[in-house]
Amino acid sequence: MRFILLLTASLFLLGCNNKVDQATIDKFESILGENNSKALSDLVLTFENEIQSKYETESLEEAYKLYLKDVIIRPEITTSEWLKQSHKRDSIFQKLQCDLFTEIWMKPDSIWIENDFTNTAYYVINANNLEYDTLISKSTMHNRTDNIDSLISNGKKVADFNPIGKYIKAFKEIENASKFTKWYFQIKVDAGLMSPYITANAMLEDKADFNDYIIKRIIVIETYY
Repeated sequence: MRFILLLTASLFLLGCNNKVDQATIDKFESILGENNSKALSDLVLTFENEIQSKYETESLEEAYKLYLKDVIIRPEITTSEWLKQSHKRDSIFQKLQCDLFTEIWMKPDSIWIENDFTNTAYYVINANNLEYDTLISKSTMHNRTDNIDSLISNGKKVADFNPIGKYIKAFKEIENASKFTKWYFQIKVDAGLMSPYITANAMLEDKADFNDYIIKRIIVIETYY
């Protein structure tokens, strides 16, 4: 599973951020789909109500900043705690009456051990939205002392980023809309899953516009656990 823990290149060369225009929003939503776009907008609204209530501020921008600062200072967590957070995120998105979850993430179809490597297969709909393809993740070495049954059991519970879903396709179409969309698209293509820390740090360091349609959605997707 691809998971970025450290920032290996400078993210903060993004410069001034350009707020995306309505044409960009329309293009993004047309690719993601009407129902998925509405569900994501509803989720953003729920998230914003939660952080404004939590931080007791009338300023939504200030609530975003305080929330992201908390994300950055979260203590390191164990694998077990990370699994719980991932399951919480999955349950939030899977309750939505649409295909948003599967357009962003994918759950393992099967896991097997071969020559001391753990292999994971994902069954996802292809680019034509007509058939299903099987994607095999890069194998990851496991320790010979690991409990194989536990590895497989835990692995089946973890969703990976869907590299051919409508979510990443939408970002491909609007990649050049702003420096944030360009950075985000490139990092998703290169690495898939992202640490919430990276998202929070980038947004604060580059003084993201928290009124921006795309910025709101990136924050919810990458940090709302």
